[in-house]
Amino acid sequence: MKVVVGRDAPVEVASPSGIHAGWSLLVPPGLPNSATAHGAYSALFVDPGQAALERTDRVLDLGRRRGEWLLEELDAEAGGHHRAARIPAGLADVLGPDQHPVGAALRRMTSTTTIGDLAARLGVSPQHVRRMLREHAGTTFGAIMRWHRLREAIALLPRSPIARAGAESGFADQAHLTRTSTAMLGRTPGTF
Repeated sequence: MKVVVGRDAPVEVASPSGIHAGWSLLVPPGLPNSATAHGAYSALFVDPGQAALERTDRVLDLGRRRGEWLLEELDAEAGGHHRAARIPAGLADVLGPDQHPVGAALRRMTSTTTIGDLAARLGVSPQHVRRMLREHAGTTFGAIMRWHRLREAIALLPRSPIARAGAESGFADQAHLTRTSTAMLGRTPGTF
């Protein structure tokens, strides 16, 4: 899931249920969407398994005050580089910790985890894991792995060349990392 917060103007998120405008919008996992900003903005991506959100098929407006609070918290903790590994306090009343067994298994994933590994941890078949991921996280195992690898690559970028960060995170090459980053975040790795 992601939260898009306008810094100096509201943001818009288009989804199958329409266009939603506000200062702070939460997009649930698995909801097709595209965000538009008419000014500076920040986006917070919450890893599957880190937080639980009641299943919904609509964008949630968190309000301007919550967005300002969230930006202040993230800026203070990360110096503007939003790489927090926990749920920000500004979202704690909306997102709770994920207590589901799938959430716990996802938190222990690495870039080499397979669907078989996840199935073994959960004591079910790989096909059942696929169903559980669709139901619980609103996405597929492949999408979770791409996100996990992308997050690892971005964490390496300040101290590694793009090609090395991609290779160490499980991408086939720099172009693969660039395509994934552009598709998932709308930014190339060189902009981090």
